[in-house]
Amino acid sequence: FYELGFGITIGDINRYGYTRVWRPFMSATVFHSNVSNFNYSLGFGFGGQIFNQDHLSFVVNYGSNVKNSNDVSKEVKIIYRLWY
Repeated sequence: FYELGFGITIGDINRYGYTRVWRPFMSATVFHSNVSNFNYSLGFGFGGQIFNQDHLSFVVNYGSNVKNSNDVSKEVKIIYRLWY
């Protein structure tokens, strides 16, 4: 089994890290395996501060060929973190 791919991520600190301003982020990956041929995954969203030391992110992810099947993965997340 082998897998080879390429991915790019822009603004990932706005997805998980503490930031004061609201900014977008995105990620895209294309890869190939000998089992499932070409696959891809896409993710985007935005995140930022709500009150004082917290962070809220809205995330949408989409991926093809999940676990070497012909299924697709669709995910919508809301992530809230409070740092004290």
